[in-house]
Amino acid sequence: MGKKWLGLTVSSVLLVSTLLSGCSNNADPKESGQETPTTPTSNNSKSNNGTETPATPEDQLAAWSELKITMTGYPTAGNERAQEDVLTPIWREKTKVIPETITGGEDKIQQWIVADTLPDIIATPGHARGTQDYNLLKENNKAIEIKKEDIIKYMPRYVEYLEELGGSVDQLYEDNKDLQDGKLWFIPYIQGIKQMPALQGTKYEKDVLGFSQYNFYFRDDILKQIYPNAKTEAELRDLYNKQGGTLSYEDISDVPINSIDDLLAYLRKVKELNVKVGDKPVSAHMQSNSTNPSSLLWSMFSVPGYLWTETGERTQKGNQLTYTPLTPEWKDYYKFWNTAYNEGLVDRESFIQKDDQMNAKIINGEYAVFNGWGPANDARALSKKENRGYGFRLVPMFANQPMVSKYQDLTYQPVNLDGSAYGYIITTKVDEKNLPQILNWFDWNFSKEAAELRAWGLPEWSTGEGENRRFKPEYKAIEDWAVGGIKSDKDGNYYGLFDLLSGSGSANGAPYWNHETYGVRGLPYAYVPKAVYPPSPSPDANTDGAVLVAENNHFKSNVKYYHQTGWAFANLDPEGKFDAIDSKTGVYGATTKSKIVNLIVGKPGDFEKNYNDYMSSYTDEWKTEWAAMQERWKTLWDTKVQPEIDNMK
Repeated sequence: MGKKWLGLTVSSVLLVSTLLSGCSNNADPKESGQETPTTPTSNNSKSNNGTETPATPEDQLAAWSELKITMTGYPTAGNERAQEDVLTPIWREKTKVIPETITGGEDKIQQWIVADTLPDIIATPGHARGTQDYNLLKENNKAIEIKKEDIIKYMPRYVEYLEELGGSVDQLYEDNKDLQDGKLWFIPYIQGIKQMPALQGTKYEKDVLGFSQYNFYFRDDILKQIYPNAKTEAELRDLYNKQGGTLSYEDISDVPINSIDDLLAYLRKVKELNVKVGDKPVSAHMQSNSTNPSSLLWSMFSVPGYLWTETGERTQKGNQLTYTPLTPEWKDYYKFWNTAYNEGLVDRESFIQKDDQMNAKIINGEYAVFNGWGPANDARALSKKENRGYGFRLVPMFANQPMVSKYQDLTYQPVNLDGSAYGYIITTKVDEKNLPQILNWFDWNFSKEAAELRAWGLPEWSTGEGENRRFKPEYKAIEDWAVGGIKSDKDGNYYGLFDLLSGSGSANGAPYWNHETYGVRGLPYAYVPKAVYPPSPSPDANTDGAVLVAENNHFKSNVKYYHQTGWAFANLDPEGKFDAIDSKTGVYGATTKSKIVNLIVGKPGDFEKNYNDYMSSYTDEWKTEWAAMQERWKTLWDTKVQPEIDNMK
């Protein structure tokens, strides 16, 4: 996968959690339906000639036949499938498009280009503007240009919703166009709440605007044995209920683990307790993916002392840009992993087992500590069902983490309509005559109506509008799930719904994911149930969402926003030269990743030798391109960012 330029909030952190692999052939164009000419073009200068299509999406739909496409995403399987899917039939009725979801991932774009097996849509994060994959698609004439007039013509619902939220097509185009040719080569996904003026002041803005830390789940019976003053899940819930359904940052900062050394000491104490599940000793699994070493970086970024922002592992402090995997602190982080692995404090199968095996161990209570994106609610449900007597606390890593540190200053953050981090690319595998239908499919997915269906299910399940919307009494089970994360036989997952506020992790504990209905979204939606319902004490309340809200409120009080104009983060690597070399020899490179694994599983006495081998991955060519990146950031900061900040003072 290409490098990720991500501005993460609580609702977005969870969308980047998996790097995938696989390939697929394009659907047979003969299945595509009737020809409807259009004006979008690929960058290999296909013809733009064509006739006008009907004005409304409904009229256009009548002219089309069923269209099958392929798109990268997260395929559902097994218990991830809805038992009574209420959304997919609506999606297909509104678009006549049936997507086949295939897995994608690192190096797949290049492989697909060579084999001429690109999917129709690249719909997973990390491939749009400023990435190696983006440049590969452009250079090989495999991306279709998205023109401003085509957005207006074929995506009217999207335009209407964008304008309702305070944006405009002109601004959208300006903030996402290619910096070299001035064209738009992807459809932006405007993920962040802070970009949309009409959402300021909403309850949703209050809950999600800010920085969310990384969090780990702790099995609370073990936590209590080691730290008697730390609250269990039940004790935190009691406090939540006592305080009327809220938690403060101080309430969630009671676990005295505030550094790598503290975490290592805790894992050692876990081992000393010799807790077992059956005959299996309890250990830990802290990264989000089992076999992908890159997950040590983006799923645990705060453990070495950082917060994840738009530039990912390239942290910013004023006009200084730092590649964190080269810092002494990152070396200490690798040393932590080497020690934990060799002392048997983490699962020895961490880099061997598949993710479904990892999740099964989480659910079975075999991990005293696991990543905040794990299936905690399933683990809770099993413990409750079998009267095991433990729960799981969501704990920040680490409490009171500073926003201004040695390599970062996150006080000032940019506001724009840059949607490139999650931008969707339409490839030239799509027949030109089918582009209007594809754009209509995006239009539906980006519409306010689709957003409401994702959040609330069928219209007859609820009444009211905006922050006054509520589920009807007969749908109390769905309300309990959507608001409080309470699982039941017929909760939202049963009907194919997914928690939009906290993603796949904590507050709803939903491993269920339908990329057809949830994987392609264009704009934020403020009125999700969890945001509009008032806090409601309950003996079954799930406090994970309140933990995330407390974190956001803690950080956002120290954030100031400036309007980003005249530049984009893609300016850091306008020709993709750094990304190209970094993908080969940087921290995401295949050879480097194997060296990282060797750093972790190697003998402690060989750590320095293995670390030097890891550092040798960063070639002179890499260092030259990185120095150019740093110089470009300095120029951007001094000429574009600093003046905007000065205007705020």
